[in-house]
Amino acid sequence: MLGFALLTALAPAVAQAKTETDSAGAVSASFSYTANKDRTQFKNLKLVIKRNGTTVLTSRLPRYKGFWPGGRGETSSVEVRRLNGTGDTEPEVVLSLYSGGANCCTSALFYSYRPASNTYTAVRGSFGRYGFALRNLDRKGPVEILATDVRFQGAFGLPTVATVSPVRIFQMDRGGVLADATRGFPAEVRKDLREQRRNYRAFVRAKANRKGVLAAIAADQILLNDAGGTADTFRKIDELYGREFGKRLRNFMARRGYKLRN
Repeated sequence: MLGFALLTALAPAVAQAKTETDSAGAVSASFSYTANKDRTQFKNLKLVIKRNGTTVLTSRLPRYKGFWPGGRGETSSVEVRRLNGTGDTEPEVVLSLYSGGANCCTSALFYSYRPASNTYTAVRGSFGRYGFALRNLDRKGPVEILATDVRFQGAFGLPTVATVSPVRIFQMDRGGVLADATRGFPAEVRKDLREQRRNYRAFVRAKANRKGVLAAIAADQILLNDAGGTADTFRKIDELYGREFGKRLRNFMARRGYKLRN
């Protein structure tokens, strides 16, 4: 019996095949993969998109070998949703993937239908360690992509895990390109600003470096076109970390579109 128990303990974990599905209208998508027992290794990733029951695209995702499903095998990694900004009623297929590791990184492939060639083309979005969510923020039917600004991650000499990022919202335009639409959703920016201020208080209590969280606060204030609040935040940055850092931060943000509007 002891020998049997030992052999059982040493036996390799049984691979688990799983298929996730979603559909909207005439479009259905299935995403299949094989996971080990602990869901720490995934292989055989495959996406199939059908229209009216006929397969239009099959992809084994060769560029993403070694990636995990975005839902880690616990929640769905594939969704069929209409993305706001495209101006049509055609749903897109959204596939979430994760690169693994402590610091990184969620990516998503957004598949749009091309009727002239009866196929799908994909646009990739990179969403860093905080990921993304599809949300109907303006309550008009199609959804937005709610994420954070990954350009702040690892900036200011801080490790990625210690970086705070402001909110960033995308819509897909008619050309199938992800367009920054954050300024169009001030309620979400104000919500994020409240969260960043809570983060700031927590950083103060922990006596942690506040460069990243102050940058996120300033970013939200700029998006809300709050000139007074932005000036106050940069004064605090100058006091804590010197005018040279404040100048570099202003330039960093301006190059990324964070500018007050007249």
